[in-house]
Amino acid sequence: YILRQPLDKKWGTPADDGNWTGIVGDLQHQKADFSLDVTLSESRSTVMDYSRVYQNDPYVILSPKPSSLPRHLSLTRPFEGEVWMSFLVCTSFMGLILWLLQKAWSWASGELGVSLVPTVFHTWGIMLLAPIPTLPTNSTGRVLIGWWLLVCVIVTTGYRSSLIAHLSVQGKYPPINSFQDLLDRDGWSWGSYEFAGTNFLYFN
Repeated sequence: YILRQPLDKKWGTPADDGNWTGIVGDLQHQKADFSLDVTLSESRSTVMDYSRVYQNDPYVILSPKPSSLPRHLSLTRPFEGEVWMSFLVCTSFMGLILWLLQKAWSWASGELGVSLVPTVFHTWGIMLLAPIPTLPTNSTGRVLIGWWLLVCVIVTTGYRSSLIAHLSVQGKYPPINSFQDLLDRDGWSWGSYEFAGTNFLYFN
């Protein structure tokens, strides 16, 4: 027998015309009787037969150790961006609803109405645990303020406890454990050695 490398010194990748390069191409065109050390893949098995034992082709990811997250972001880290955005929208919407209720009550009862800007500021003040300067005169407005106080107590309590945890334990970037983790990491540059064989097929 004659033991040799494939003529083009490649493992085997498909061409556009249905032919294969490398070892797979030599077997496809019967330029060789059998080959060793060719990783099994579904596309290769259409043009060549495999024995029961085939080559294992492991792939290893190397990445830096998880680095520390910026300390100046600890104030915003207790909540996700969607939660912060919902707080902004809900607080502003709450101030608008309270103002509309007060406006309707003043129109019905003939009392002096309230302005929009102070009402919105008072709603923000409740979220920041500032004392309420004046309570609404109607029962509907007072019930609304009561529910908003309850929401604010829950939100601020959750934020404080989470903030203490983030300030006590330094957060770190999560490690890279899979290719999906690598693709999901924003701002990372990455590369590899030149792909050949099944690695080339997999990544393409």
